[in-house]
Amino acid sequence: MRGTEIINLGDFNEDEARDKLLKLMVLAKNCHQQDIDTLEMHLQLIRQHIEHSSDEGVHTGILFDVEDDVAEIINDSNFREDRVGLKATKCESLLRLVHKYLGKDDPNIEVILACNPFIPADVLNDLIISESYWEEDGTQQALARNRKDVWVLEQLAQSDQEMTRYEVALNDATPASILEKLIQDIGQCDWRVEEIKFGEVSPYRGFIRWAVIQNQNTPQSTLEKVVAGKLPEIDPNVDSILKTIAKAFLDK
Repeated sequence: MRGTEIINLGDFNEDEARDKLLKLMVLAKNCHQQDIDTLEMHLQLIRQHIEHSSDEGVHTGILFDVEDDVAEIINDSNFREDRVGLKATKCESLLRLVHKYLGKDDPNIEVILACNPFIPADVLNDLIISESYWEEDGTQQALARNRKDVWVLEQLAQSDQEMTRYEVALNDATPASILEKLIQDIGQCDWRVEEIKFGEVSPYRGFIRWAVIQNQNTPQSTLEKVVAGKLPEIDPNVDSILKTIAKAFLDK
């Protein structure tokens, strides 16, 4: 793909560039190579303008508040909404361009990509190791909530982000083999995660172990370990509550 030279930086209109970008992304959803190439040329133009600009805020200026538009184009959904609509793009070329030119500079775009079930393997591999997270919603967390691939969940279950491991523990696609390992986890998610999911913060519900207990794929033998107290201690009061909850599941 050949680069595009900026002839006159002074003629570059950031508002027009942003509007054109969104229109070209819509056209590129058809995945025709000509439209993909045209989009990449425009993205290269924007990148060159940013690199040659003395204004440190120029990147934000061009791409200000585009997350809602990108979410609608890419996922046929609203920004920070896990659901993807029927018109979500399956075009791998478009998804790669969004990741390359927008996602690597904007963690919000990464989250949008992480919700798309059609992202190609190379993009997925990059998102799995992303260190971008923000309170209740980061790239790994979005993957942990939405992906069904066991190999992805296996990697995310080893994340150093407690909120990611919490989301893996709640995911109904997480198999018993992973849940049996996560039951040993004494970590706790950020309070904002719990508040958004359940409307309030409790003394126990934010713990990864609680999430494992709730998962329908958790084997009885794992719940029995909780009841028997054969796990690393969290806190006497929390451990007592979790034993009671696990026993209630066993007694059903």
